[in-house]
Amino acid sequence: MASKIYEWLDTRLKLDAVGRRLLDEPIPGGASWIYVFGSATLFLFLLQAITGMFLTLYYAPTPDHAYDSVQFIENEIAFGSFVRGLHQWGASGMVVAIGLHMLQVFLYGAYKPPRELLWMVGVVLFLITLGFAFTGYLLPWDQNAYWATQIGINMVGTVPVIGDLAMRVLRGGETLGALTLSRFFAVHVLFLPATIAVLILLHLFILRCVGPAGPWRGGVERRRSGEPGASGPAERRLRTSEPFYPRQVYMDAVVMLAVFASLSLLALTVSFPLADKADPSDTSFVPVPEWYFLLELV
Repeated sequence: MASKIYEWLDTRLKLDAVGRRLLDEPIPGGASWIYVFGSATLFLFLLQAITGMFLTLYYAPTPDHAYDSVQFIENEIAFGSFVRGLHQWGASGMVVAIGLHMLQVFLYGAYKPPRELLWMVGVVLFLITLGFAFTGYLLPWDQNAYWATQIGINMVGTVPVIGDLAMRVLRGGETLGALTLSRFFAVHVLFLPATIAVLILLHLFILRCVGPAGPWRGGVERRRSGEPGASGPAERRLRTSEPFYPRQVYMDAVVMLAVFASLSLLALTVSFPLADKADPSDTSFVPVPEWYFLLELV
């Protein structure tokens, strides 16, 4: 039955041809575990999208109900704590994965011509990932979320010229309140997902146009410039390539499975308890932001 359905679709959509075009992409130097971070980042984005959709079924983006709705998800919904844990840990995992991907691209010189556009789109994707983290942090509406977001918005207000306007736009007014929460929720579940989906497609399109950069070329460049230390095996590896399928697909699949297993274990064993409900009058509360925002402050 399944084969007949596939044959019916293939005669109309040419699935075999599309599959061959996607899976036969040549990888300069051959498959490598160092190339898995891009696929891992894409997998984590899809995981965030799926878990986020389930969370929005029960979340109420108002100051009166946001905190209680998160508690309801955590304590009353079947697998609610697990799904929320996946979403929370997945946010950290996505920041790590995209950071490692950008580091690998930088070290391999894959940002150089003709791949400048690919790098620039990747930088924007990284910034949007941080935007997801920032807008999602307020949604539980507990003390930590409220005051950490307040500090973040105040930091935006210190930007010369546009700081005051940007601060009012983020808050939706003069104070952090109901409009801020609804605005952050809309940006988190509507604007940013639509933007990042378009940019991911653009990123993949540019990659198909310019092709992957291949392995690090330090030894080859020294050889061409007449410097000692050239690596013969590195030169030979640059001249070889293999298709994306099957070895690179296998490596990507192994890493995706390992990432999902790790996040699932963390979601089952490490909880994310809420602080007290947000109290704008409690100015003595000292929030603790997520680790990736602490790194930015350092």
